[in-house]
This record gives sequence, structure tokens and C-alpha cells, in this order.
Amino acid sequence: MNHSSPPQLIIVASNDNETLDLVPRRDLSASLPESFITNYVHWYNHQSGIVEFRPVESAWCSSDSSWFLEDTGSERVLKRPGQTLICPTSPATNHICRTLRSLEEETHIHLILDNGTSMLNIHLPRLQLDFSIEQGSSRVHCRQFRGMYVDKVQQIGTLVGFQSKLTLRDSNNKRMILVPDGNVHYSGIPGHVQVGVVYGSSTMAACRVSFA
Repeated sequence: MNHSSPPQLIIVASNDNETLDLVPRRDLSASLPESFITNYVHWYNHQSGIVEFRPVESAWCSSDSSWFLEDTGSERVLKRPGQTLICPTSPATNHICRTLRSLEEETHIHLILDNGTSMLNIHLPRLQLDFSIEQGSSRVHCRQFRGMYVDKVQQIGTLVGFQSKLTLRDSNNKRMILVPDGNVHYSGIPGHVQVGVVYGSSTMAACRVSFA
């Protein structure tokens, strides 16, 4: 009996200057955000050895603003002019993602470094929320709520069993919490109940806001 792998369809695009192979989505790194896999078509360039990420609506057109996956020898880096995508599991950003997991799962958190200013921009596209960290600062500022940043103390003295909340604070020590508007799930453990909002179920452009 022949146990060899079934044949695979290989799509190749070429012109006078270059030859491109279509990279199957299943071959891309699981560390990439989900939208960078599903919302793009990925072409491997034989001449440069680089994979270009093109939006699905312009799969046949190259652009200077495209994302390019480069192999530096020690790692693969996804870049476009002026910006670099940062892996959410890197030691420098892992603690940020752990905090934001209260609102969103890691595969839908985009960490993008501005190469010119060294500012780290953090996008949660499904919740339409954006955060940023300036060079030399440890504060994670929320762009939708001016002057507010992620509080190092996330406990608020209530809603103890509720998992899907993010506490913000301003320079006057005014605090607020962000809660996604979505489907609720709960689980019970001995002597305690945990409640949260299902990832990806929020139907609002932004999160509901409660003040504390």
C-alpha cells in the first residue's frame, strides 16, 4: 500500500523579473496574528527569498506598503516600511499580552513597533481598541480614552470572579474598567464561580465603560 502524501497543488505567478510561489496558509507560523493569515495572500519570491503579504482584495498587485516576511538568519521578521510586527510571545511583550488577554486572545492582538519613534502600538481590531507604549515608558496608554493607561493593580474590590475586564487609571487616580459587550460564559470550581465574555463575540465597536 502506498502511504505517500497526496499531491499538492502549487500555484506559481511569474513575469519577466520574478517568480512567485503561493504559500499555503497552513505553512505559516502559528505565532502570527490570525488576521495576518486569513486577510492576506502570501507569495514567496524566488529572487529575494522574501514572502510578501498582500491583502486578499489585491492579491495580484505588489505594493511598497505590503508586509514582507524576511529571514534574518536567526529569526523571521515581518516588516513593512517604518513598522515591524512583534511576536506576542517575546519576553519583552509577553506581560502585555497576559494583561490584555482579559479582553482578547493573543491571536487577535497586534503588536507593531514604529521603527522611527520606537513606540509600540497595540491593536485589538475585533474590539476596535488601541493602546501604545512610548519609548522608555512602562505605561500602556489607551487611545480611545485620553489620559487613561492600564492600571498595574487590576483588582477593583468587586466583580472578583469576572475575568473579562481591564482596569485603567489616569494621573488623578481616577479609575475605570473596560468590559466587552458579548456572550457570557461561566464555569464553577469548588467554592467559586468564574464568569467571562466569549472571545470574538462582542458586537459593539468599542467596549462598555464602567467607572470605579
